[in-house]
Amino acid sequence: MLDGVEDPHNLGAILRTADAAGPMVLSFRNVVLPGHGTVAKASAGASEHLPVAKVTNISRTLEQLKAQNIWTVGLDERAPQSYDSIDYKMDCALVLGAEGKGVHDLVRKHCDFLVSIPCWEGAVAERFRSWRDCVV
Repeated sequence: MLDGVEDPHNLGAILRTADAAGPMVLSFRNVVLPGHGTVAKASAGASEHLPVAKVTNISRTLEQLKAQNIWTVGLDERAPQSYDSIDYKMDCALVLGAEGKGVHDLVRKHCDFLVSIPCWEGAVAERFRSWRDCVV
């Protein structure tokens, strides 16, 4: 689930990686539309093949997923727990936050786990948002 990703190049990279990772459905709220020309180009065509669901309320959607025994994992740079401390061999939904803002506070409260990818915060760290998201 994408919570406010704004940069079309980041979204394209995330879509490209999601397509390579295997079957999944991407849900998003307040993100650049996957059909956007820059997104399509940055995704190397993956945006044309992935099922996408636009949701109005991510928090409500997370609760619906949890009711179906799907764990929710929020990827947020403010999280104290490292991404590699979670066993992902479970039915789970990943929640990826916006560049510079992370996952919205209300959405964070609905995640079962909050994890971060530790890395050095250089002057251009946010330019690597898609890389961080794709690691998980």
